[in-house]
Amino acid sequence: MAGSEGARRRRARVAWAAAAFAVFIAAALLALSQCPRGAGESGGALPAGFEETGAPNVAANAYLYAAFDGPRDMPLRAVDADSDGEEQVVAIQALVLDPGDDYAARFTMAGGPAAERVAAAGAGAWSSDGGHAYFVRRESEWSAAALAAWDGGRAPFAEAAPAVWGALQLLPEGPPAPPFAAGFARDSWDVAERLLRVARVDAPGVGDGLALLRMGPVAFAAYGDADRLPEDLRDALLQPGVSAVAAGRSAYPGAVAQTLVSAFASALGMEEVVIDGEAARSIALPGGMRLLLKAYGSDIYFAAAATPEGAESAMRAVIAERAEG
Repeated sequence: MAGSEGARRRRARVAWAAAAFAVFIAAALLALSQCPRGAGESGGALPAGFEETGAPNVAANAYLYAAFDGPRDMPLRAVDADSDGEEQVVAIQALVLDPGDDYAARFTMAGGPAAERVAAAGAGAWSSDGGHAYFVRRESEWSAAALAAWDGGRAPFAEAAPAVWGALQLLPEGPPAPPFAAGFARDSWDVAERLLRVARVDAPGVGDGLALLRMGPVAFAAYGDADRLPEDLRDALLQPGVSAVAAGRSAYPGAVAQTLVSAFASALGMEEVVIDGEAARSIALPGGMRLLLKAYGSDIYFAAAATPEGAESAMRAVIAERAEG
Protein backbone atom coordinates (compact mmCIF):
# COMPACT_ATOMS: atom_id res chain seq x y z
CA MET A 1 0.00 0.00 0.00
CA ALA A 2 2.83 2.38 0.86
CA GLY A 3 4.40 1.88 -2.57
CA SER A 4 1.05 2.43 -4.25
CA GLU A 5 0.47 5.62 -2.28
CA GLY A 6 3.96 6.85 -3.16
CA ALA A 7 3.33 6.22 -6.85
CA ARG A 8 0.00 8.06 -6.66
CA ARG A 9 1.66 11.07 -5.08
CA ARG A 10 4.40 11.10 -7.71
CA ARG A 11 1.78 11.00 -10.51
CA ALA A 12 0.03 13.90 -8.80
CA ARG A 13 3.28 15.87 -8.67
CA VAL A 14 3.98 15.27 -12.35
CA ALA A 15 0.43 16.32 -13.25
CA TRP A 16 1.02 19.33 -10.98
CA ALA A 17 4.00 20.41 -13.05
CA ALA A 18 2.26 19.85 -16.39
CA ALA A 19 -0.79 21.85 -15.37
CA ALA A 20 1.30 24.66 -13.89
CA PHE A 21 3.23 25.14 -17.13
CA ALA A 22 0.01 24.90 -19.12
CA VAL A 23 -1.24 27.87 -17.12
CA PHE A 24 1.78 29.91 -18.20
CA ILE A 25 1.30 29.02 -21.86
CA ALA A 26 -2.35 28.42 -22.48
CA ALA A 27 -4.47 30.03 -20.15
CA ALA A 28 -5.06 29.06 -20.77
CA LEU A 29 -4.12 28.74 -20.14
CA LEU A 30 -1.76 32.75 -16.15
CA ALA A 31 1.51 41.75 -9.47
CA LEU A 32 5.08 41.87 -10.22
CA SER A 33 6.39 44.75 -8.11
CA GLN A 34 10.06 44.67 -9.12
CA CYS A 35 11.52 46.80 -11.89
CA PRO A 36 12.52 45.43 -15.28
CA ARG A 37 15.93 43.77 -15.62
CA GLY A 38 17.65 46.97 -16.68
CA ALA A 39 16.75 50.43 -17.81
CA GLY A 40 16.66 50.91 -21.54
CA GLU A 41 16.57 47.18 -22.42
CA SER A 42 14.34 46.28 -25.34
CA GLY A 43 13.06 43.10 -23.71
CA GLY A 44 12.54 39.63 -25.08
CA ALA A 45 11.71 38.69 -28.66
CA LEU A 46 7.95 38.95 -29.22
CA PRO A 47 5.65 38.04 -32.13
CA ALA A 48 5.15 40.58 -34.89
CA GLY A 49 2.50 43.09 -33.86
CA PHE A 50 2.54 42.27 -30.13
CA GLU A 51 3.99 45.57 -28.97
CA GLU A 52 2.07 47.61 -31.56
CA THR A 53 -1.23 46.04 -30.46
CA GLY A 54 -0.61 47.16 -26.89
CA ALA A 55 -2.15 46.18 -23.59
CA PRO A 56 -5.88 45.30 -23.63
CA ASN A 57 -7.97 47.90 -21.83
CA VAL A 58 -9.86 45.42 -19.62
CA ALA A 59 -9.15 43.56 -16.39
CA ALA A 60 -7.69 40.12 -17.18
CA ASN A 61 -5.74 37.46 -15.31
CA ALA A 62 -4.18 36.10 -18.50
CA TYR A 63 -3.60 37.25 -22.07
CA LEU A 64 -2.47 35.40 -25.19
CA TYR A 65 -1.42 36.89 -28.53
CA ALA A 66 -0.49 34.71 -31.52
CA ALA A 67 0.39 35.79 -35.06
CA PHE A 68 1.33 33.51 -37.93
CA ASP A 69 3.20 34.20 -41.16
CA GLY A 70 0.26 32.80 -43.15
CA PRO A 71 -3.14 31.13 -42.67
CA ARG A 72 -3.24 28.21 -40.22
CA ASP A 73 -5.97 25.58 -40.03
CA MET A 74 -8.03 25.89 -36.83
CA PRO A 75 -10.54 23.21 -35.77
CA LEU A 76 -13.42 25.13 -34.19
CA ARG A 77 -13.61 22.39 -31.57
CA ALA A 78 -10.28 23.66 -30.23
CA VAL A 79 -12.13 26.71 -28.94
CA ASP A 80 -15.71 25.53 -28.49
CA ALA A 81 -16.63 21.86 -27.93
CA ASP A 82 -20.08 22.54 -29.41
CA SER A 83 -18.73 23.78 -32.75
CA ASP A 84 -17.71 21.66 -35.73
CA GLY A 85 -15.72 22.35 -38.86
CA GLU A 86 -12.38 23.99 -39.58
CA GLU A 87 -11.36 27.42 -40.81
CA GLN A 88 -8.12 29.28 -41.40
CA VAL A 89 -6.83 31.87 -38.95
CA VAL A 90 -3.89 34.30 -39.20
CA ALA A 91 -3.89 35.77 -35.67
CA ILE A 92 -5.42 35.11 -32.24
CA GLN A 93 -5.93 37.24 -29.15
CA ALA A 94 -7.43 35.77 -25.98
CA LEU A 95 -8.32 37.27 -22.60
CA VAL A 96 -8.98 35.21 -19.47
CA LEU A 97 -10.65 36.39 -16.30
CA ASP A 98 -11.46 32.91 -14.98
CA PRO A 99 -10.32 29.79 -16.91
CA GLY A 100 -13.55 27.98 -16.15
CA ASP A 101 -16.06 30.79 -16.39
CA ASP A 102 -15.04 33.98 -18.16
CA TYR A 103 -12.79 34.16 -21.20
CA ALA A 104 -13.00 35.72 -24.64
CA ALA A 105 -11.05 35.54 -27.88
CA ARG A 106 -10.74 37.32 -31.21
CA PHE A 107 -9.63 35.46 -34.32
CA THR A 108 -8.34 37.25 -37.39
CA MET A 109 -9.59 34.98 -40.14
CA ALA A 110 -8.31 34.43 -43.66
CA GLY A 111 -11.04 36.65 -45.13
CA GLY A 112 -14.45 37.98 -44.10
CA PRO A 113 -16.45 34.98 -45.40
CA ALA A 114 -14.46 32.71 -43.08
CA ALA A 115 -15.44 34.82 -40.07
CA GLU A 116 -19.08 34.71 -41.11
CA ARG A 117 -18.95 30.94 -41.54
CA VAL A 118 -17.45 30.54 -38.06
CA ALA A 119 -20.20 32.65 -36.51
CA ALA A 120 -22.86 30.69 -38.37
CA ALA A 121 -21.42 27.25 -37.60
CA GLY A 122 -20.81 27.84 -33.90
CA ALA A 123 -23.16 28.21 -30.99
CA GLY A 124 -24.47 31.56 -29.75
CA ALA A 125 -21.10 32.30 -28.17
CA TRP A 126 -19.68 33.14 -31.64
CA SER A 127 -20.07 36.39 -33.57
CA SER A 128 -18.29 38.10 -36.45
CA ASP A 129 -17.36 41.57 -37.63
CA GLY A 130 -15.54 42.04 -40.90
CA GLY A 131 -12.55 39.72 -40.97
CA HIS A 132 -12.75 38.81 -37.30
CA ALA A 133 -14.59 36.04 -35.44
CA TYR A 134 -15.26 36.46 -31.72
CA PHE A 135 -15.88 33.89 -28.99
CA VAL A 136 -17.01 34.38 -25.39
CA ARG A 137 -17.38 31.64 -22.79
CA ARG A 138 -20.56 33.25 -21.46
CA GLU A 139 -22.31 36.57 -21.73
CA SER A 140 -21.43 38.80 -18.81
CA GLU A 141 -20.47 42.35 -17.98
CA TRP A 142 -16.83 41.32 -18.24
CA SER A 143 -17.22 39.58 -21.64
CA ALA A 144 -18.95 42.68 -23.02
CA ALA A 145 -16.01 44.79 -21.82
CA ALA A 146 -13.57 42.28 -23.32
CA LEU A 147 -15.25 42.42 -26.73
CA ALA A 148 -15.19 46.21 -26.64
CA ALA A 149 -11.51 46.18 -25.66
CA TRP A 150 -10.39 44.60 -28.93
CA ASP A 151 -10.94 47.85 -30.78
CA GLY A 152 -10.70 50.19 -27.82
CA GLY A 153 -7.82 52.54 -27.18
CA ARG A 154 -4.73 50.62 -26.11
CA ALA A 155 -1.57 51.89 -24.51
CA PRO A 156 1.95 50.43 -24.66
CA PHE A 157 2.56 47.66 -22.13
CA ALA A 158 5.37 49.65 -20.54
CA GLU A 159 2.84 52.37 -19.65
CA ALA A 160 -0.40 50.45 -19.07
CA ALA A 161 1.08 47.36 -17.40
CA PRO A 162 4.66 48.03 -16.25
CA ALA A 163 4.74 44.90 -14.06
CA VAL A 164 3.79 42.71 -17.02
CA TRP A 165 6.27 44.53 -19.23
CA GLY A 166 8.99 43.81 -16.66
CA ALA A 167 8.19 40.09 -16.89
CA LEU A 168 8.17 40.19 -20.71
CA GLN A 169 11.66 41.67 -20.66
CA LEU A 170 12.92 38.52 -18.93
CA LEU A 171 12.22 36.48 -22.07
CA PRO A 172 15.25 35.79 -24.30
CA GLU A 173 16.02 38.17 -27.14
CA GLY A 174 17.69 35.42 -29.17
CA PRO A 175 15.25 32.46 -29.00
CA PRO A 176 15.84 29.17 -30.86
CA ALA A 177 13.25 30.11 -33.50
CA PRO A 178 11.03 33.12 -34.26
CA PRO A 179 8.22 33.66 -31.72
CA PHE A 180 4.65 33.11 -32.88
CA ALA A 181 2.85 33.54 -29.54
CA ALA A 182 3.34 35.43 -26.28
CA GLY A 183 1.37 36.57 -23.29
CA PHE A 184 1.23 36.73 -19.53
CA ALA A 185 -0.60 35.41 -16.50
CA ARG A 186 -1.20 37.38 -13.33
CA ASP A 187 -1.76 35.71 -9.92
CA SER A 188 -0.41 32.50 -11.46
CA TRP A 189 -1.06 30.38 -8.36
CA ASP A 190 -4.76 31.31 -8.27
CA VAL A 191 -5.21 30.79 -12.02
CA ALA A 192 -3.43 27.44 -11.72
CA GLU A 193 -5.82 26.19 -9.04
CA ARG A 194 -8.87 27.13 -11.11
CA LEU A 195 -7.43 25.66 -14.30
CA LEU A 196 -6.76 22.40 -12.47
CA ARG A 197 -10.39 22.23 -11.41
CA VAL A 198 -11.52 22.85 -14.99
CA ALA A 199 -9.16 20.13 -16.28
CA ARG A 200 -10.24 17.77 -13.47
CA VAL A 201 -6.60 17.09 -12.56
CA ASP A 202 -6.00 15.52 -9.14
CA ALA A 203 -2.97 17.54 -8.07
CA PRO A 204 -3.64 19.22 -4.71
CA GLY A 205 -1.36 22.01 -3.59
CA VAL A 206 -0.38 23.44 -6.97
CA GLY A 207 -1.54 26.90 -5.97
CA ASP A 208 0.28 26.65 -2.66
CA GLY A 209 3.46 25.66 -4.46
CA LEU A 210 3.43 28.64 -6.81
CA ALA A 211 2.40 30.92 -3.96
CA LEU A 212 5.40 29.68 -1.98
CA LEU A 213 7.68 31.10 -4.65
CA ARG A 214 5.70 34.38 -4.52
CA MET A 215 5.78 34.73 -8.29
CA GLY A 216 4.37 37.88 -9.81
CA PRO A 217 3.06 37.92 -13.38
CA VAL A 218 4.57 35.20 -15.54
CA ALA A 219 5.38 36.07 -19.16
CA PHE A 220 5.63 33.39 -21.81
CA ALA A 221 6.46 33.00 -25.48
CA ALA A 222 6.23 30.10 -27.93
CA TYR A 223 8.77 29.66 -30.71
CA GLY A 224 8.85 27.77 -34.01
CA ASP A 225 5.94 27.24 -36.37
CA ALA A 226 2.56 25.73 -35.59
CA ASP A 227 1.50 24.28 -38.94
CA ARG A 228 -2.06 23.87 -37.69
CA LEU A 229 -3.80 24.31 -34.37
CA PRO A 230 -4.60 21.01 -32.62
CA GLU A 231 -8.15 20.14 -31.56
CA ASP A 232 -6.96 20.34 -27.96
CA LEU A 233 -4.92 23.52 -27.54
CA ARG A 234 -3.11 21.94 -24.60
CA ASP A 235 -1.29 19.84 -27.23
CA ALA A 236 0.15 22.90 -29.00
CA LEU A 237 3.60 22.43 -27.45
CA LEU A 238 3.72 18.78 -28.50
CA GLN A 239 4.12 19.76 -32.15
CA PRO A 240 7.59 19.12 -33.64
CA GLY A 241 9.77 22.21 -33.79
CA VAL A 242 7.75 24.17 -31.19
CA SER A 243 9.20 25.21 -27.84
CA ALA A 244 8.32 27.73 -25.14
CA VAL A 245 9.86 29.77 -22.34
CA ALA A 246 8.03 31.19 -19.33
CA ALA A 247 9.66 33.64 -16.95
CA GLY A 248 8.74 35.51 -13.80
CA ARG A 249 10.31 37.05 -10.74
CA SER A 250 10.00 35.94 -7.14
CA ALA A 251 9.42 38.59 -4.51
CA TYR A 252 12.14 36.96 -2.39
CA PRO A 253 15.81 38.02 -2.50
CA GLY A 254 17.95 35.93 -4.83
CA ALA A 255 19.48 33.59 -2.24
CA VAL A 256 16.10 32.79 -0.70
CA ALA A 257 14.47 32.31 -4.09
CA GLN A 258 17.25 29.94 -5.15
CA THR A 259 16.72 27.80 -2.04
CA LEU A 260 12.97 27.65 -2.59
CA VAL A 261 13.36 26.76 -6.28
CA SER A 262 15.72 23.92 -5.32
CA ALA A 263 13.22 22.59 -2.78
CA PHE A 264 10.39 23.01 -5.30
CA ALA A 265 12.30 21.04 -7.94
CA SER A 266 13.21 18.28 -5.53
CA ALA A 267 9.60 17.90 -4.41
CA LEU A 268 8.59 17.42 -8.06
CA GLY A 269 11.26 14.79 -8.56
CA MET A 270 13.14 16.86 -11.12
CA GLU A 271 16.61 15.54 -11.98
CA GLU A 272 19.70 17.70 -12.19
CA VAL A 273 21.09 18.32 -15.69
CA VAL A 274 23.90 20.46 -17.10
CA ILE A 275 23.28 22.65 -20.16
CA ASP A 276 26.21 24.59 -21.58
CA GLY A 277 27.99 24.30 -18.25
CA GLU A 278 25.00 25.58 -16.24
CA ALA A 279 22.99 23.50 -13.76
CA ALA A 280 19.25 23.17 -14.35
CA ARG A 281 16.40 20.82 -13.40
CA SER A 282 14.52 18.53 -15.79
CA ILE A 283 11.42 16.33 -15.74
CA ALA A 284 9.44 14.35 -18.31
CA LEU A 285 5.75 15.26 -18.30
CA PRO A 286 2.73 13.21 -19.42
CA GLY A 287 2.37 13.10 -23.18
CA GLY A 288 6.12 13.21 -23.77
CA MET A 289 6.76 16.89 -23.02
CA ARG A 290 10.03 17.85 -21.35
CA LEU A 291 10.09 20.66 -18.76
CA LEU A 292 13.26 22.46 -17.60
CA LEU A 293 13.61 24.82 -14.64
CA LYS A 294 16.38 27.27 -13.84
CA ALA A 295 16.71 30.29 -11.57
CA TYR A 296 19.01 33.29 -11.75
CA GLY A 297 18.65 34.96 -8.38
CA SER A 298 15.00 35.93 -8.13
CA ASP A 299 14.35 35.41 -11.85
CA ILE A 300 12.78 32.00 -12.52
CA TYR A 301 12.65 30.37 -15.96
CA PHE A 302 10.76 27.39 -17.37
CA ALA A 303 11.40 25.89 -20.82
CA ALA A 304 9.30 23.20 -22.47
CA ALA A 305 9.08 21.27 -25.73
CA ALA A 306 8.01 17.91 -27.10
CA THR A 307 11.59 16.62 -26.88
CA PRO A 308 14.49 17.05 -24.45
CA GLU A 309 16.53 18.58 -27.29
CA GLY A 310 13.82 21.16 -27.99
CA ALA A 311 13.52 22.17 -24.34
CA GLU A 312 17.29 22.39 -23.98
CA SER A 313 17.52 24.60 -27.07
CA ALA A 314 15.01 27.01 -25.52
CA MET A 315 16.86 27.03 -22.19
CA ARG A 316 20.17 27.61 -24.00
CA ALA A 317 18.75 30.87 -25.32
CA VAL A 318 18.09 31.95 -21.73
CA ILE A 319 21.54 30.85 -20.53
CA ALA A 320 23.32 32.62 -23.39
CA GLU A 321 21.54 35.88 -22.73
CA ARG A 322 22.09 35.79 -18.98
CA ALA A 323 25.78 35.07 -19.57
CA GLU A 324 26.00 38.29 -21.57
CA GLY A 325 24.82 40.19 -18.52
